[in-house]
Amino acid sequence: MSRFRTVLLFTLLLAITAVVMLPIIQRMRIHTDMPIGPFFDVVELSQLGRAMENYKQKFGEYPPPPDSDKVIDHVWRVYWKVADPDSILRSAGLDLDCLDDRESLVFWLGGRAAELFLGRPECLYPFDSRRLVDADGDEWLEYIDGDGDHFGIVDGKVAIESRKLGRSMTLDQIEREFTNR
Repeated sequence: MSRFRTVLLFTLLLAITAVVMLPIIQRMRIHTDMPIGPFFDVVELSQLGRAMENYKQKFGEYPPPPDSDKVIDHVWRVYWKVADPDSILRSAGLDLDCLDDRESLVFWLGGRAAELFLGRPECLYPFDSRRLVDADGDEWLEYIDGDGDHFGIVDGKVAIESRKLGRSMTLDQIEREFTNR
């Protein structure tokens, strides 16, 4: 009789565990089925989005798009003591004409802009240095995930450029497309 109770108790425990874990497993399945990569990409997009909001709160506007004139205007507004931002960038080996959306994200949120224009790093997002690359050899760093997809700024929002999907997606787009199946 004792074995019967042990088996019954064990079976009951397994059933309860399965019922409790099912919703958690379902949510994880949704995130890992995403063709943009594992769950941490979505979490990281959210964290980068918060860093963009912190940037706006601190400086009154989002980081500028990678356009030379807009970058210079932004630097003059944000770092108003800087007389010639273009020469500071050139002396650091950075050419504004080579800056793109991917590199812009790392430059503004990673503290490089503050380091160059204020003389001290002021990091709004702690990028993992092992995932910073200079894919095009222009001295501007880019941030990649474990699958080699790039993070960047698209229309003022953080996005991940999915090679599997062949397009960029913001967190809002990912949530709409992959959580409402």
